Amino acid sequence: MLGFFNNFSNSFLFALFLWPFVALFMTLPVLLVQYIRFHKVYLRRIVAIYLLFLYVLALFAFTLYPLPDNPEAFCVGKHLTPQLNPLQFFLDIQTEGLRAVLQVAANVVFFVPLGVFVRNLFGGKLLMTVLVALAVSLAIETAQLTGAFGVFPCSYRLFDVDDLIFNVLGAVIGAGVAVVLPNFSKLEKREGVNTNPKIVQRAVVFVADFLLGNLLTVVLTAPLYFMSVDGWQDFANMLRVVCFGILQFGVPLIFKGQTVFGALTGVSLDDRQRNFVHRVLFYGLRGAMLGYLVFGTGVWHDVLAIVVGLSWIIFRKMPYKIIDIFFRKK
Repeated sequence: MLGFFNNFSNSFLFALFLWPFVALFMTLPVLLVQYIRFHKVYLRRIVAIYLLFLYVLALFAFTLYPLPDNPEAFCVGKHLTPQLNPLQFFLDIQTEGLRAVLQVAANVVFFVPLGVFVRNLFGGKLLMTVLVALAVSLAIETAQLTGAFGVFPCSYRLFDVDDLIFNVLGAVIGAGVAVVLPNFSKLEKREGVNTNPKIVQRAVVFVADFLLGNLLTVVLTAPLYFMSVDGWQDFANMLRVVCFGILQFGVPLIFKGQTVFGALTGVSLDDRQRNFVHRVLFYGLRGAMLGYLVFGTGVWHDVLAIVVGLSWIIFRKMPYKIIDIFFRKK
């Protein structure tokens, strides 16, 4: 048994290391979509979605991974044929005893969370739960039969129709368990504009606008790259700063404190009335500080990062709001 597991050790450890980070990376776009949809970050729903991605990755990892490290050596003499008898598990229990019982239990338990997620994240009814579980289980079994759809040169796991049955049973049980758990399928959209966003909301909007600026830079400089124009990298670096300035200074200055993704998520930085000069100074200082945090280096960059962190922790305000003390509040 240990010798068999050694064939898989490297790929298994690699997948195990990447598991939580890949799930986090997959959760971030969903966080932005939720923010755009509800104009609010529901932390418990985000945690549930992160757990969903952890579960999906774990499910496929345990059923498809680990791949043997030496495919050619592993596939020599390996000829796994599909198990299509829906009553085979009775014979397996008679011949293998506890091992077969544990296998059946594992197939049920592994799909219980899927039933919970389908019902309490997506509002799925029992029929939808059955269909989703059947589709997911069939995809896994087909991947096992085809060597991960041809990625692997032979079938390294057994296609078993009993797995389909017990996987669906597990999802149905999960749908029943979900009744007593928090339901995140029906959430209310926040009405109006939020002029006092919290740090997570600010961070989500800022990162989204920053990525938009980088995307614009890539699109505008791609022709120069493919034409091998001299100095395209310097132009790209300059354009990246220009896009940042437009998105973080020009857009909120004109559109009442809302950046592009601020408008999409219902967030505005105009928490008080400001005249034109006040607005120019306010958003100018904001853009300069954020720009230095993004593009700057050295000791003063680190000092600014510390000042920003302490300002929020102590005062719950960003340091560029200091400009407001020079203008009378209307």
